[in-house]
Amino acid sequence: MLNLLIKGGPIMIVLGLCSFYGCYIVIQKLLFFKANLVQKDRLTHMITQHLERVGKPATIEKLSQSRFATHRILASSLTLSDQPYAIIQDTVQQNLPTTAPELDQSMAVLSSIITITPILGLLGTVIGLIDIFNVLSGGPINDTQQLSGGIAQALITTVTGLSITIPLMIMYRIIEEKAHRYRHALDACVRDVIEACNQLDA
Repeated sequence: MLNLLIKGGPIMIVLGLCSFYGCYIVIQKLLFFKANLVQKDRLTHMITQHLERVGKPATIEKLSQSRFATHRILASSLTLSDQPYAIIQDTVQQNLPTTAPELDQSMAVLSSIITITPILGLLGTVIGLIDIFNVLSGGPINDTQQLSGGIAQALITTVTGLSITIPLMIMYRIIEEKAHRYRHALDACVRDVIEACNQLDA
């Protein structure tokens, strides 16, 4: 591995940093979705029981202090339980960047990494080709090591760039799909919680 880094040149360091940060974002997102898995029936039952025991203000306070984004979102929806559901739904979606910043956070950075890594790989290829042409233009090839070094840099950086981009692109699509499903499940959960709250208030 170290030999590949050396042969790939300075571009490999940048590609390595891109790979590390891209993987960090992916892991962060997957942990968020795991921690905030929307189990609609369980959540609705739990909140309904809490509403019956301590009332709406105390339930809202407890949920809003939770470390889980889903609980904080449900707390914000309960504050609007006397409003038409369409207004609650719109407000919840508009407030997602503040109530659940982890949902879309760093996605633009991940997209940029996916875009830039193959370009960096191509840049390394161009630099490697320049080294090859410099060797060839110097007359008879005596330093085969320098020539092979240029070829190695030209190939390694391209392969590395693509090897980083392809898995991250797949994970980006998976995360997007998970975010879509999360929003859909959250919407259904909010609806059930509001209905339960209104039934208790009736």
